[in-house]
Amino acid sequence: MRIPPSFTRALFHQRQQTLTTATCRTVTCYPTGLKPQPTRQPTQHSVPVTPVLRGSMLRFTSQNNCGVRCNSRQVRWSSTNPPMDDLEREQLRAEEQAYSQAQDPDTLAQQLATAEEELEARLRLSPKDPETHFLMGRLWLMKGNPENSVEWLNKAIEFSKDIPDLLLECHSTLATVYLKALRKFPEAKTHFDAALGIEPHYPEALEGYILACRENGDLSDAETTIRAALVKYPHNPSFYWLLGSVLEDIAQQEVQYKPELAETAFNAAIRAYEDCVNRSKSPDAPQAILSSGAEDILAAHLSLSKLLLIACKDKDRAEKLLRDATKLITTPHHNLVWCSLGQFLERFREDWAGAAKAFSKAAESWNADAPQQRQQQMDGNAQAIGLACMARLRAVWYFRVNIKKEQMPPGLAKPTIAMVENALKNAMTANERVTEDPGWLVAYAVTKLFGKDQDMEEGHGALTGALALDREDLDGWHMLHWVLKERMKDEESAESALREAKTIMRKREALK
Repeated sequence: MRIPPSFTRALFHQRQQTLTTATCRTVTCYPTGLKPQPTRQPTQHSVPVTPVLRGSMLRFTSQNNCGVRCNSRQVRWSSTNPPMDDLEREQLRAEEQAYSQAQDPDTLAQQLATAEEELEARLRLSPKDPETHFLMGRLWLMKGNPENSVEWLNKAIEFSKDIPDLLLECHSTLATVYLKALRKFPEAKTHFDAALGIEPHYPEALEGYILACRENGDLSDAETTIRAALVKYPHNPSFYWLLGSVLEDIAQQEVQYKPELAETAFNAAIRAYEDCVNRSKSPDAPQAILSSGAEDILAAHLSLSKLLLIACKDKDRAEKLLRDATKLITTPHHNLVWCSLGQFLERFREDWAGAAKAFSKAAESWNADAPQQRQQQMDGNAQAIGLACMARLRAVWYFRVNIKKEQMPPGLAKPTIAMVENALKNAMTANERVTEDPGWLVAYAVTKLFGKDQDMEEGHGALTGALALDREDLDGWHMLHWVLKERMKDEESAESALREAKTIMRKREALK
């Protein structure tokens, strides 16, 4: 496949990039506006970065096998690339999107091998060239070996002490590897902090440092850092989302240890999420920031709708936020948005037909034009959750119609065990780890309780596991009550399951 010419200049130019977190949202990185730094001159024996190498390395700006998106701000330490104008940058984005979607694993592997050969050639001529070590670290990350990546990036840091821009990039990339690929949060904090020591207002390092603090349980440090960042970046929606998420974590802690303070903390989180949503509608917000912060704005809608239900009992506003979120989505996260809307319609509106439509949307691929293997990389997990929700919906109504003798609601087809099993199979095809999803477990339990190969113990175990993950599943508690009472003859445990179901019913009644 021919590499578009503009891609040969792509690696070291500034473009919107994202860093995927463990919670299926993204933290978006913004232009930094750094002070000019000394331009790095080529080493005496440096080998130019050829078009093949640049094209191969381009894919470092897309999600790699470790689920990490590498940093790619404009790097002034490369003296071989003239700056791009706005028109060329827009053309590059369009070409990059088309190119990345057309990429296949075999082509990628071939380009990585070519890139590695060229980097090794550069190392033979200049064994201590920091740029080459940095690129080699990113290459090993792309190949799915973060441990080797750490070794190369540490060498790049050692050799780039006198090149501030490159040193900043090395620390930030290494911190990202520790945060996302290796889940070593203290080390991630250390290197993000080193990056901030070079450039205190580098948004990518600020966001990474905040995430590392949050994952490490340092919520006070995270909140202090975010509030300082908001002084510098008052229109950045990502920082408002991060502030809301940290305040929500603090509120969850206070529910356990200081319940009298929990309401104040929840209200503070709600205000932060509201700020994120409102800033996205502000005419003062730069369009570039709104575009690159789209994922965070979307996440704020979902988080705010959840807190409005928990803390304010405001169903109408929560539903409006969810429906607004469905209009914002342009990424694989659309599956999760539609799942959230479907669960809301099912649990708080009892709109089963609407829930089924939302789950059907969630089960669709967001990018049907991408090759199958590439598509599974991008949205397999989110699509699997959508399919699991559909499987659970069918399983619930199989139980209600055939066991509880209820009437099917309008707009739903009468489900069979075969339909439930087919949905489970499709979900596993999208992502094998979907078996850890509570909706999938409920559906699997129904197939074991009422299918051809009945296994009461396994069905009971799957239901118990699902309810441990999602204690608000009213139908799951009703199923467990029936299994314990009718099949296992455990009256005491059955009564306990029924009490849980009645508690959830009272909560939902309070929202009406």
